[in-house]
Amino acid sequence: LALGVFTEERACPPFFAGHAVSVSSPADDSLASPPGSGPWRPTGSAERSRRRFESRATGKKIMAKHHHNRDQGAGPSQRALRAGELIRHAIAEILQRGDVHDPVLETHLITVPEVRMSPDLRLATIYVMPLGGSDEKEVLAALERNRRFLRGEIAHRVNLKFAPDIRFRIDDRFAEAARIDGLLRSPAVKRDLDGDATDNKTSDDE
Repeated sequence: LALGVFTEERACPPFFAGHAVSVSSPADDSLASPPGSGPWRPTGSAERSRRRFESRATGKKIMAKHHHNRDQGAGPSQRALRAGELIRHAIAEILQRGDVHDPVLETHLITVPEVRMSPDLRLATIYVMPLGGSDEKEVLAALERNRRFLRGEIAHRVNLKFAPDIRFRIDDRFAEAARIDGLLRSPAVKRDLDGDATDNKTSDDE
């Protein structure tokens, strides 16, 4: 009774008796190691599947990063614009009705040209301008003193998921526009503009 076929000093199981069996040598890496003899190595199809999965995951991360950067470069969302406009109306109404009992705010007429919201709607930057542009520092300090009260009033009047924190800034766009207008009306700039217009007319006539 044959007990097995020996190849490279290894005994084959009894059910292989009488058959030629070749056993790969330990130096042959073309086949995966048997269980318990070493780390598992993926087959060709498993390796290709793993690479495809990693490639897709990397592609999704790149696309998510691209969209995130594109969103950062874009302007405020419609939701942020709507929330800012609601807060602007609310704060303007509070100041107009005199609900804030502060001597500085009671003696100044304050306009609210714009409110800018953070992307998560948790911070509202309120731009204000005293009528005539006078006492800007005093008005800004008075608004900061009453910021807690104003925030509570906004939370009652505007239906948002979170009561946003608020901060006040002086709106200097009108001052910048006036400065640019003054520069354009200055004699030196006006002379340069008139000179350019004369040169263009001369070249057209030629």
